[in-house]
Amino acid sequence: MVLDGSGRQLLGHALKVLSAAEGVKRTAQQLHAEVAGVLHVGTVADPADNRLGAVLTAAARKHPLLRIELHQAMSGNALESVRDGHLDATFYFGDAPAAPFAALPLRQLIYRCCRAGRMERAGP
Repeated sequence: MVLDGSGRQLLGHALKVLSAAEGVKRTAQQLHAEVAGVLHVGTVADPADNRLGAVLTAAARKHPLLRIELHQAMSGNALESVRDGHLDATFYFGDAPAAPFAALPLRQLIYRCCRAGRMERAGP
């Protein structure tokens, strides 16, 4: 079997289509391996205390397709928001929660009472 003029003309287009389809497949496979979407993270206290700038910068470098939305909350409420599915993760104050949660201690904060009766942070 031999292609005629029309067949040769279509062959060029068909090869371009197949090449483009292969490119789409490769890109889809690469994106499948990428972390993408929206991550809802609860924050408590001052963002500097949580080192959010460093966390967000590292996340953006490692996962450029990931969008992180920050939600300010009180510590106990933030943990409840993870439990009920409104947040994906949160910073919080306190002991490690029970299973099925995983917690990573970041640092210890020590508060002391001053003369005016206000609480103030005494640790790093």
